[in-house]
Amino acid sequence: MYSKQPLNLDPKSILRSTTIIYFALLAGQLMFVAVTFFVNTNAIYLDLANSAKYNLFYFVPAFAICCAFAGIFIFKKLTSGYVQKAVDGNYSLAEKLRLFQSAIIVRSALFEGAALFAIVNFLLTGNLFFIIIAVCLMVIYLSLRPTVAVVADTLQLSYEEKLELER
Repeated sequence: MYSKQPLNLDPKSILRSTTIIYFALLAGQLMFVAVTFFVNTNAIYLDLANSAKYNLFYFVPAFAICCAFAGIFIFKKLTSGYVQKAVDGNYSLAEKLRLFQSAIIVRSALFEGAALFAIVNFLLTGNLFFIIIAVCLMVIYLSLRPTVAVVADTLQLSYEEKLELER
């Protein structure tokens, strides 16, 4: 039976679901890389000098850098806005974590979009340069994973709230 009442998940399960979403997005990127290696019909090579004169050779890394910075900037903007609202409005820890989760998803979308764009360019050209860009984005993305310490620092959680997440 369908209920219109929202799920009241405890903070630990919200953080766990955020982590699952985070790593599922990373796994999707890795699987897409694997699939492109199998379906690629072009010769695979590494060209760092753009000797093939591919039009998007310089655009892909510029797009990756812009998306990475935009993702980090938007994440900080969203979370700082959430922190200010939380200070003003007495949000529960679960509500703070839901807001954090939405900021994580926005940041992840920007990183994933840039990585998928680079992978598609590898599929079109066979140039491993684009895979290198995608892997660099994935490594940066992985380094930004949500942990209890990151959540506590980003959302400026109280000591009690941090203990509740760690239990």
